Amino acid sequence: MNSIQYMHKGYRHKWFSPEEIITDCLQKVKARENELRSFITVTEDEAVHEAKNITRAFEEGRHESELAGVPVSYKDIINTKGTKTTNGSWIDRDYVPEEDAEVVTNLKSRSAITLGKNNLHEYAFGITSKNPFYGDVLNPWHEDCMVGGSSGGSAAAVAAGFCYGSVGTDTSGSIRIPASCTGIVGLKPTYGLISTEGIFPLSTSMDHAGPMANYVSDVSLLLHGMQKNAPGNPQIGEKPLKLGVPKQYFNEGMSAEVRTVYDQFLENCRSMGAELIEVDTNFFSHSMSLARIIAAPEVTLAHQGKASLDDYAEDIGPTFERGENASALEYLEALQHKKEMTLRLSSIFTQVDILVTPTLPITPPRLGENIVSTGEDISDAMTRYTTPFDITGHPALSMPGGLSGGQLPVGIQLVGGWYQEATVLQLAAEYEKLFLTPFYEQREKRCMTAN
Repeated sequence: MNSIQYMHKGYRHKWFSPEEIITDCLQKVKARENELRSFITVTEDEAVHEAKNITRAFEEGRHESELAGVPVSYKDIINTKGTKTTNGSWIDRDYVPEEDAEVVTNLKSRSAITLGKNNLHEYAFGITSKNPFYGDVLNPWHEDCMVGGSSGGSAAAVAAGFCYGSVGTDTSGSIRIPASCTGIVGLKPTYGLISTEGIFPLSTSMDHAGPMANYVSDVSLLLHGMQKNAPGNPQIGEKPLKLGVPKQYFNEGMSAEVRTVYDQFLENCRSMGAELIEVDTNFFSHSMSLARIIAAPEVTLAHQGKASLDDYAEDIGPTFERGENASALEYLEALQHKKEMTLRLSSIFTQVDILVTPTLPITPPRLGENIVSTGEDISDAMTRYTTPFDITGHPALSMPGGLSGGQLPVGIQLVGGWYQEATVLQLAAEYEKLFLTPFYEQREKRCMTAN
């Protein structure tokens, strides 16, 4: 019921109007925003005005776009003309861009309605969405659990039903991690497929922008709408798929609860006719150190001369220190290793269509937890399975796999060859149709009502 496809059908058949949907979304935000802190700015007046115009257009039969009248939000690191873009920081608390980011322009051109700007980990620096300036984002599944980050506000807003889609960014997993923690669908597209123009950079060689929504079909529609010259609506095909099951790295340091859901996902795929093939993924073993070497100087450069270190949250300092101390040789060697890793992963896709891994090795951690069940630092644990694909740039989607024994969402990550988003979406859509209805019923019950 809370899908973009259903909404568009309702608009065309005049079951309800964009004005009614926007009013409903804004009422939900007002009722629960203090509980979740998913927004920094709500653009109520703009949204209501746009909804009236689009309602009139539907009444006159003038709207064809499947995103017309769809309430969307943007991570507050994405520029929006005339609306504050704080980057989740106190430094930019009064910054109002003069132009929209390209992804905003593209969605507006398809008559999507901007509902607001989402809270995040400051400058997308972390994965907990703890924010000392605008409040910590909370998980609508459980108030004591982390929402993940850095696109935590986007994920919480979608899962809670405040909006029907959101645009996040992903440099080491920042779309997929919160998608997994909140039981929604989040896609990191192929590097460069979606423009990052007008988005404050974190690490330019690994930054991605991508869609987050409650259903696979909605992510597909948003992905299409985010592209400037997308060739027609995306087509999700049907064919038996060969699925790669990692022999190393992605099956290590995994909690028992995640392994249970992951194994069941693979068995369900087998029952759908997919062929499971073990693949060698040992070359990812140095992903985390490689990402740090690449990201630290790029992050430091992006913030060069921006503000005093005292103006940032206290967890930012170590990254700047690593960036300032990085050598040119170390950085260039890391870029060479990045290229080699990309080629080795691409070679796997000559054997299989999709690589299947858990999104996270653990279930959503408790608030304040710094060392998780695997014995790792929380940042290392949460990014271990997602970071490799920011390095290589391959498309990677997190979708719900099911619930843990503790009734928390567990995400499954589907990775495809370069520009093979449609293949990834094909498997995700078929799996969703056959197996995820009970999960979605639980999500609506747990997330879309006030605690």
